[in-house]
Amino acid sequence: MPRFYLRLLLLPLLIFTAVLLLIRAQPYDDHNLRQLLLSDGCPAPCFMGIRPGVTTVKEAITRLEASGWVTDLQVTKAESITDGESYISVRWNWNTHSSSVIETAFPAYIFSYEQDIRSAVDEIRVPMKLKSGHIQLLLQVPTMYALIEGMPDAFGKLPMAITIYYDRVESSSYLECPVNMRDVWVQRSNLTFYSSAQSEFGYTKKWDSRQLIRTLKSNCG
Repeated sequence: MPRFYLRLLLLPLLIFTAVLLLIRAQPYDDHNLRQLLLSDGCPAPCFMGIRPGVTTVKEAITRLEASGWVTDLQVTKAESITDGESYISVRWNWNTHSSSVIETAFPAYIFSYEQDIRSAVDEIRVPMKLKSGHIQLLLQVPTMYALIEGMPDAFGKLPMAITIYYDRVESSSYLECPVNMRDVWVQRSNLTFYSSAQSEFGYTKKWDSRQLIRTLKSNCG
């Protein structure tokens, strides 16, 4: 194979590696993130000592209140409009004492698909201030990704929601055309923690950075 074509094939991988190295080279202390996600005695996936599938809703509420970071905590029972499944929802806001890596402008949630606070937590959803690349550096190799297009706005820009899947953790961000691989790793990320491994659906694909780059270019024309 001519060297020119070989270089073209390797270019997406080199760009992916260069962007991650650039993020790694930036001054960033991941101590706060590690304390949240990899606290002692709490195997991943874990958030503030709360383990989906292990920690009960009642225990999670106790941990949140004991942290001193939480305000306006509300527990409600609801029913999904898509499948009629009942669940418990815990919603709270963050106060000024919370971690600097948490996005305090938006509430966080815990869900349990049982109607008993003694049941285990199924999902934790937390908006973060961190870039998607920082999440990747901590959680390592993604397993899957999903890219969902929205409707073009008045200026013709095409919004996209990208979700990068790790082991029972999702990192979700928003993109706009024009976009490249660097943009994927510098967007603010929202995290979701699950009690079981995510299933593959029609819109999820096995992680492949080169395929993702091709898809982004195709979507943006």
